[in-house]
Amino acid sequence: AMYEAKKQGRGKAVFFQPGMHVQVLNIMRMESDLRKAFEREEFCLFYQPIISLENRHTVSLEALLRWRHPEKGLIPPDRFIPLAEDTGLIRELGLWVLETSCRQLREWQNLFPHHEQLGMNVNVSPVQLKQPRLVREVQDIIDRTGLSPQSCRMEITESAMMNDPDLMLNVLRDLKGLEVQLYVDDFGTGYSSLSYLQKFPIDALKIDKSFIQSIDASDKSMQIAQAIIALGNAFDLRVVAEGVETNTQLDILQASHCHHVQGYYFSRPTDTETTENYLSIVVH
Repeated sequence: AMYEAKKQGRGKAVFFQPGMHVQVLNIMRMESDLRKAFEREEFCLFYQPIISLENRHTVSLEALLRWRHPEKGLIPPDRFIPLAEDTGLIRELGLWVLETSCRQLREWQNLFPHHEQLGMNVNVSPVQLKQPRLVREVQDIIDRTGLSPQSCRMEITESAMMNDPDLMLNVLRDLKGLEVQLYVDDFGTGYSSLSYLQKFPIDALKIDKSFIQSIDASDKSMQIAQAIIALGNAFDLRVVAEGVETNTQLDILQASHCHHVQGYYFSRPTDTETTENYLSIVVH
């Protein structure tokens, strides 16, 4: 009850409930399983294509982490990433995702010469961004995998950037010095200052899917999406719309001059084998 009260903020009171005990036991069990999962290589990556609206070519893949739990099956990241951040395991896990996806992309670029310009988008945790060796470790991974830095696209949430903007400005500048591409993820859900947006060395904005999923039903969502696209064009940034599921959403984004799209309309996240089959069929 004390921990729950602290989580809710100052001056909060929470009464103990029997269910809290069960919840704590479940968290402890998952934490133990999480540490064993890394040792037992139970983590895997799924990939989702990002499509250019200019020519409908696949321009990148987003690497999405999954946990193949021996008893609970496939566990999505929102169930275990917060715990990995709390326990500090996110550093090793994040580096594993980056190296595995970069190595896989290099293999696909060699296997399919028509995809030699294909990129790989990788999510970076706010906890990772505060690691003092992050930039050096990213450089080492790029060197080991032989991937062009421009093909490595690191996604940072808007809220993480604005939590400590001065620190993030230095970190992003150092990452940009490696020539990697920097994307602002979940854009529109945070509180970015335009002055910082102008300072950050970023290459693209990703419109949060909550706006895209209601873009054909809500005037406000449409206006927000169109404003972000206009903002991206004004700052010479590419704009990616996430969560595209219908042809109507696609038509609205096309008419609004959005650059790239991603979502179930084109493909769900798929495992390595299925993604490889997709790349072998898709010309670009």
